[in-house]
Amino acid sequence: MASTIFWEQQEGSLCAQHALNAALQGAYYTAPDLGTIAMALDDAESAAMAEQGRDTREFAAFVREGSSNMDDSGFFSVQVLEKALEVFRLRIVSLRSSDPAAVAAQKNPLSQRCYILNLREHWFTLRRFHESGEWWNLDSTLKAPKFVSDTYLGMLLQQMQVEKYSCFVVLGDLPRSVADEQRQLWSPAARQAAMPVDEQDPELATAIAASLEDAAVGAAARVQQQEPAPEATEANMDEVRRKRLARFG
Repeated sequence: MASTIFWEQQEGSLCAQHALNAALQGAYYTAPDLGTIAMALDDAESAAMAEQGRDTREFAAFVREGSSNMDDSGFFSVQVLEKALEVFRLRIVSLRSSDPAAVAAQKNPLSQRCYILNLREHWFTLRRFHESGEWWNLDSTLKAPKFVSDTYLGMLLQQMQVEKYSCFVVLGDLPRSVADEQRQLWSPAARQAAMPVDEQDPELATAIAASLEDAAVGAAARVQQQEPAPEATEANMDEVRRKRLARFG
């Protein structure tokens, strides 16, 4: 199935483009497209600030700060993603919000079709193929799309929230993709054969769940004690990412 999933490998800092296209399952957006959306948002924000007067200190500070919707590296804000998804009659809400869909997702992550996540300016997508199909991690920094079992999805989202990820639920009817169509045709036997060994082994699944729970408890304890987090150097962030990818796929 992975061969039919649309996925873009990381290029520069264009993870917002990759995350959007992964959710939509097609090369719908390019960096210039998102740049155009960002500039339109900047113009709207500038016009709103100018209503209070262009000679105010607030407006001068706003101009000095530059765009809050994109930067030279290729990063784009959540507002840009929101506008890009609106074209497809989709919207995103924070998983921590009081929106009914977010509340439902907190109770049952499997009730949704797609999540977009962000940590330290890196965007990526978790998507389900077909309403009753499998979840896949479509992070552009991976070597390929990675299967995420139903068992692990909730734990993964919980752990990411503990680690201060921004998690968003994508709401609406996602564009139908080749992978969606293929999954619809799969038999139960084909689904079982496609599962990784750890999903077929309940004892191993339990052990991993316990490991994740211990990690979450430890992180929560550090927050409660207000202990400073380790300095996020590029080297140790790479190590964290490597371990996370090895654990969650």
